[in-house]
Amino acid sequence: MLWTLNFMLLMSGGLMANSLLWDKTNSLVSCDLRGQRINVLLTNIAMATGWEVLVEPGTELEISVKFDRLPVPEALERLLRGVNYALVGGTNGVTRLYVFKTSMAHATQPIVSTTNAGVERSWLRMETNRVPNELMVRVRPGVSIDEIAVKFGAQVIGRLDKYRVYRLRFNSVQDLEQLQEMLGTIDGVQSVDYNYQIPMPESPLPVQAGMVSPILLKHRVDSSSLVIGLVDTSVQVPSELQNLFLPSVDVLPARTEAETPTHGTAMALTLLRALGIVTGGEASVKILPVNVFGESQMSTTFDVAAGIAAAVNNGAQIINLSLGTPVDSPVLKGVVEEVTRQGVVIVAAAGNEPTTVPVYPAAYSSVVAVTALDPATGTVAPYANRGDFVDMAAPGISAVPYGGKVYVVVGTSPAAAYVTGLLAGLANKSGQSLSEVKEQVVKTATAILGK
Repeated sequence: MLWTLNFMLLMSGGLMANSLLWDKTNSLVSCDLRGQRINVLLTNIAMATGWEVLVEPGTELEISVKFDRLPVPEALERLLRGVNYALVGGTNGVTRLYVFKTSMAHATQPIVSTTNAGVERSWLRMETNRVPNELMVRVRPGVSIDEIAVKFGAQVIGRLDKYRVYRLRFNSVQDLEQLQEMLGTIDGVQSVDYNYQIPMPESPLPVQAGMVSPILLKHRVDSSSLVIGLVDTSVQVPSELQNLFLPSVDVLPARTEAETPTHGTAMALTLLRALGIVTGGEASVKILPVNVFGESQMSTTFDVAAGIAAAVNNGAQIINLSLGTPVDSPVLKGVVEEVTRQGVVIVAAAGNEPTTVPVYPAAYSSVVAVTALDPATGTVAPYANRGDFVDMAAPGISAVPYGGKVYVVVGTSPAAAYVTGLLAGLANKSGQSLSEVKEQVVKTATAILGK
């Protein structure tokens, strides 16, 4: 879909002055701006994207720039040159653009557009995130899902046999709604739930100027080697760090390699930097990338459960989940609880909403829920979730090197990755189990949080 503003398209195919064309389908932007005030530009961006845009009061700037069909990260870099900004993806699928001169915490004034005026800032309606015609079913040991599927006229399209979790597709919405309640009453069916979509977290953005130190971490070979499961998007492994990674496991077909870093790449590099700091630059640790998004902008609760299972099946002792959903899925919860009972530690992002509303899987009691700290204030970041389910807070901004440039990712995602690297590094260095280290670190963190 193309969003056009100010009658921008001429018959010749060019752009009029002070015009913006935002191609949401292909994530490409074109513009011709001549002295446009920043509040006008931000209003147009909000209208074109549906993002919630917040700006620091008193921010003044006139923008003059012209370019054609640039990817969104490069377009934002050109459009907002002269101010600071951060693009933060919310766990409810709402993306926020913060624009500021001094500190992100000061970006509090909302830009209201005709597309986001009156939209609630709470969770999107959960039913809109359901995968059509699908249910997830968890059965008790010894129960045949195939017999149940035949009985209800469903097709089994996903299987996690070890965890007795299955993905069923029905012929129509009517069939699904009529049979869901009946399924839950069958002896041997442990839980039934819809399969919900989970939006892909935002990719890191290039910074206008800056330097970041390279990640200096050597892999040490010994018998105490530890595997970290990174359940996320695809990961582009830097050649100089290849010996710190295991081959990727793709729950969904792998995404095509991109020139800019993926969210998963940024999480891996954030994790490794924290690991290097804790261990002094040498560790017997490897990252196992588990791709649960493939070529799509969406994953599902079943795919995340499958990603967790794949990580454990391939030797992961600690799992990073820098993603989340407002949906409390009993099926996903069952997988998480079974995995953590085996001694696997799971760390998850608490969500990028300034509320106490729980985000899953972070809010499950067996998971370490991490929110983000604002480095300028040392308090919980203005965009980050808080509440009783949160266990820890960590830096909510990470600068990573990639392709000779510096990229920044903001949110509880890098905070979770930082904590995963911290826990893995402490366990690897001390020789203690991950469970012991987790208990010690969380106990200290909750005391600091006043819980």
